[in-house]
Amino acid sequence: MSERKTHKVTEKEYNLIRSVQNATPEDKERQRLETINTNEMRIIQFQRMIDDKKDQIETKIYREKSENYIDGAKPAHILQNEIEDIAAHIEKLKQVNENTKEAKND
Repeated sequence: MSERKTHKVTEKEYNLIRSVQNATPEDKERQRLETINTNEMRIIQFQRMIDDKKDQIETKIYREKSENYIDGAKPAHILQNEIEDIAAHIEKLKQVNENTKEAKND
């Protein structure tokens, strides 16, 4: 007879599991709305970061510092790469929000 291996969970993990199992429809709806609102706030913050990086590139006044460069400032091409990465992250958040909103309709 093989012995069954079990994973011992911490009290915090156990409480999380129980709270998910015992979630009421109201709790699930509240969490869904909180997720959407949190993602909307993150999208706004990321958009501000993009705007700041674009401003640095346009004005050629680089405020972001990095020890990896002689003059201590991040070059424009690095900022442009960061803009693209942030934009991709924004699109992922928008997709999550769209899926979360659609989940209510199911």
